[in-house]
Amino acid sequence: QLASVALFALAVSCAGPPPRAVLTVLIVGLVANSVITILQAEHQAWIGLTILREFRFSPTTPGVSVILAGDWRYARPYGLLPHPNLLAGSLLIGVLAAATWVLSARRWRRFAGITAVGLGFWALLLTFSRAAWGGLVVGGLIALVSLRPFVQIRALRRSLIAALAVVVIIGGLFFAAYQPLLLARVGVGAEATEIRSVVDRVIYTELALQAIGESPVLGVGLGNFPQVADDYLAETSFDLRGDQVHNVLLAAWAELGVIGLVLLLTALISGVVVALRHLRQTDHLADRAARIGLLAGVGALFAVGWFDHYPWTILHFQIAWWGLLAAALQPPSSAATLNR
Repeated sequence: QLASVALFALAVSCAGPPPRAVLTVLIVGLVANSVITILQAEHQAWIGLTILREFRFSPTTPGVSVILAGDWRYARPYGLLPHPNLLAGSLLIGVLAAATWVLSARRWRRFAGITAVGLGFWALLLTFSRAAWGGLVVGGLIALVSLRPFVQIRALRRSLIAALAVVVIIGGLFFAAYQPLLLARVGVGAEATEIRSVVDRVIYTELALQAIGESPVLGVGLGNFPQVADDYLAETSFDLRGDQVHNVLLAAWAELGVIGLVLLLTALISGVVVALRHLRQTDHLADRAARIGLLAGVGALFAVGWFDHYPWTILHFQIAWWGLLAAALQPPSSAATLNR
């Protein structure tokens, strides 16, 4: 699986679609997923998209991801994915992609970008994914520190201010409407589901460190950590089965050893360095914005990887993470470096 992702990333960096085309597809997906997410959150159940294999759920479905705050039982939306956190990761990438349209030279695209950012941000908040929220902060900061050429243009500066205002307003409305759930999610109170979530992650982190201690150089083998964790848990009194550790770097170290961890970090860091070099060589603002959006997505998924495992374990997000970096690695063409 990892080899397939590496080959895909290589193909994208050498002969893949241009960055702006990649972001356009992500924005279209964002709008569709956001509408589904908002409807599911409003109805607190699946919305009948059987033709798209929508997961059937409600707040009382056994095993469904819920948040409890007193008598309020909130079913987190799943979209068309098997878990709300995966939906949040998809929305996260889409919101950062849509933000690049806010800086477009075309007025209709700026308006569409602001609308998509607002819609996607609301949907992302409704997933209550803490890792994705943190990823959005990191991705947003990466984008903001790269915006100096854009804020010097009056129309783009106004568009950026409008987008930030929309985000602030939506954030305020969300806090007012969902404050009890939000407080429960961030650990204020003693809801059993939230405490269990934190405790489970701590246990798997300790198991990963145990696996690293036993095989620090070669690891336990790619994809083998859940089975190793299950073996460890069989010797304890914990009512748990083997699962992934919710940290990408720990997962890589536990499965591939220090050799694999070093190779992972080398590939990531060197890729970002080259992508930044190509960004500086790109003068056309639309292409520059697209590359900023791609790098923001890479940084956001890396931040998610500190608190969740899916950028490392789920094929779709492996492709997204390394595919975004690969698209940013494409050298700027002569046409792209001209101010049109």
